[in-house]
Amino acid sequence: MENKELLKNIKQAVKMENEAALFYKHVALLSKDIRAGEMLMQFSQDEEKHRRILEYVVESYKHNHEKFDFPDIGPPPESGTLETSPLYAKKLSELTGESKPVLLTLREFIKKENIAIALYSKLSESSHDVNIRKFFGSLVKWEQRHLDLLERQATAFAVNR
Repeated sequence: MENKELLKNIKQAVKMENEAALFYKHVALLSKDIRAGEMLMQFSQDEEKHRRILEYVVESYKHNHEKFDFPDIGPPPESGTLETSPLYAKKLSELTGESKPVLLTLREFIKKENIAIALYSKLSESSHDVNIRKFFGSLVKWEQRHLDLLERQATAFAVNR
């Protein structure tokens, strides 16, 4: 992939991460479930961190004679594997007062995470540069962690209806 095309994709990713951060934060602030609010706010902070890192990469390209600087992001933190309901402390039936149906919101989150994973996977796999592959591979892992937790929650809600 040429640098100009990569730059265009990174700018798209900046917008995507910003939208995801705002969406998670919005739902976190509206949620009547304390644990959900905390987890979704953490997701928002993760997405905000990704946005800032991607903006740094764009700026590095501008200032380094059209060469990218891809920092080490590091792996996402481990999430609890024993919890069947990682986001919400309450059962789905107790969340009827939420401003938007919880399952619909979870599906929206899952869709956004899948889009991010697809983009970052494409960017990682289309490059021969080890640093680019590592950078976008790390972003895939972060987004996959969010996706896994969201899917576990959706499954838990489906089972406990």
